[in-house]
Amino acid sequence: STALEIKVSKDPQIQAKVEERETIIRQRHPNADEALVNDQARSRVASELRIERLKVEVRRNKGEAITDKLTGALNGTGFEEMMQLEGRRTTRTGKPMVIVVLDANDLRKKNKGGHAVGDDYLKSIARVLSKTSRASDVLGRRSNSSEEENPAPVARWGGDEFGVILDSTDIEGGKAWWSRTALEFEAAGISIGAGMQVLDPSEILGKTPGEVSVVISQKKHEADLAMMGIAKPDSKAQQRPVLSVYNELPQDVRTTLPQRIEELSKAA
Repeated sequence: STALEIKVSKDPQIQAKVEERETIIRQRHPNADEALVNDQARSRVASELRIERLKVEVRRNKGEAITDKLTGALNGTGFEEMMQLEGRRTTRTGKPMVIVVLDANDLRKKNKGGHAVGDDYLKSIARVLSKTSRASDVLGRRSNSSEEENPAPVARWGGDEFGVILDSTDIEGGKAWWSRTALEFEAAGISIGAGMQVLDPSEILGKTPGEVSVVISQKKHEADLAMMGIAKPDSKAQQRPVLSVYNELPQDVRTTLPQRIEELSKAA
């Protein structure tokens, strides 16, 4: 496994990554046990290398059709593939995974100044998401690009929709990530709505591969519902970043989300 390879690796580049991670951990936790710091650093580097390997695997399987030309991020195809791979991995690690769907509010307004202005706006969103996410996280942007580039850890689909997979993270960790990201969005003048949902390994344990795929896709759909029905309208009204966590919404709100989204679409 990647983690085992990290423990025995003599590769100077890998060792440099581990030492860099150790320095960061010590700065945050100066009284931490040295052996624990080393284990945490190696674990994080192993996760980052695993993500890079998965990206290579996805590119090999999907060819050039996984990259968004504008931002260099994973597109919808690449993001879906990575989401399924990462989702299945939760049963092996026993750690949850958070899925976030985001939709910017001002793209039409920006495009009135020319598509170059709109493109710069989308690139700025991708930069914020890359800045606040770890190398082991996965982000994406949906597009129809056929030109392969080195994907940033970002995914985008649709005109202004982005997606994020937070590796080995629970809802509280997802909220902490959002707090940092929202501050960066506000500083950059970006108004955006986000929906969040968590995949717990217990929800797919013992299921067939087909059943697992359905559960993972449903989690993304729920994050999307939360974004479209709650976060997106609220962020438009407030002109600031707003997050809605699907599994924290009251049951009656969750039940009426599809109808609410349909009404919002008609009113748009």
